[in-house]
Amino acid sequence: MKVFFSLLLLIFCFSYSFASKELIDKFVSWKKVEVIKVVLDWTTKIITSISTWWESFEKLVKNVGWDTGINWAYFCPTDYPQCNWENSTTADRIYNWEIFSKYWNDLWARWMFGFDQSWNHLFILNNLWYVEWINKKYNDDKLDQVYYWISNHPVLLLKWENVLAESQNLIDSKLSSKSSKSFICATKDNKTIYMWTVQSITIYDFPNFLKDNFWCYNAINLDNWGSQWLMYNWKTYKKPWRNIMDVFVVLDWQKIDLYQQDLIKKQKQDLILDIKKIITQKKSLWKINQWNVSDIRIKLQKVIYSKDTELNKLENVKTILLEI
Repeated sequence: MKVFFSLLLLIFCFSYSFASKELIDKFVSWKKVEVIKVVLDWTTKIITSISTWWESFEKLVKNVGWDTGINWAYFCPTDYPQCNWENSTTADRIYNWEIFSKYWNDLWARWMFGFDQSWNHLFILNNLWYVEWINKKYNDDKLDQVYYWISNHPVLLLKWENVLAESQNLIDSKLSSKSSKSFICATKDNKTIYMWTVQSITIYDFPNFLKDNFWCYNAINLDNWGSQWLMYNWKTYKKPWRNIMDVFVVLDWQKIDLYQQDLIKKQKQDLILDIKKIITQKKSLWKINQWNVSDIRIKLQKVIYSKDTELNKLENVKTILLEI
């Protein structure tokens, strides 16, 4: 009998260890929710994907390994006249320790939600001077530990406390209306992340709803409306027309290596085709300018005998040929 129960326990633990990602699509406390639950473990991680201009959601997710993701921070989109018909953002954004931040020394009213190099969740506010009514600093001494990060506002929960009142001056009519709201939050142990939308709720009811139903310890509001995107296990559930600037992507380490190998193979094939086209188009020019050809040959030999990756070698060869 003991052996039987031990086997059952082993099967349960094995199954649970791989149930690290789940789409919750149902009614919770009379509210329709579409929420991704991620248990951070050795198989599943969350990283950022960032654009300096704008890209489609699919492209942003593909850039780091297509699987599951959501849109993230507020930005000024091209379809808003007040944005001068170009995308821009003041959100603090970090990918692989590389900083894409306009005001890195001051987070303003934006809170940073992300992860360190070991994918431990971090939640930081470092408001220096810009917003007088927000005087909190939280984990500001951990800014140098940030590895993947995006900031946004308003913060909803801080250590289970509803702190929305501190961002009252930032709440507009869209936020205060009873409508769809997006979020990301972490539980107290920092091991479970919940993210995406709750339907038909005001921003004022949002913090307590997240605390009561998803046990959120720290929570932050996300961009919504025309920028709202959701992909889960390669399937797009929500896809508006607008391109965006940053996303959080859930990666399955067991799949990502195979995906990246296929992606690199495809990139190599495309580069080889491009190089063949360039050679065909410029062959006549090389016959005329023999000195230029010799110069190019030397550059190509340096690339070929370098210790760079095959993909980078092909990219460098293409660049050299285009310069002719």
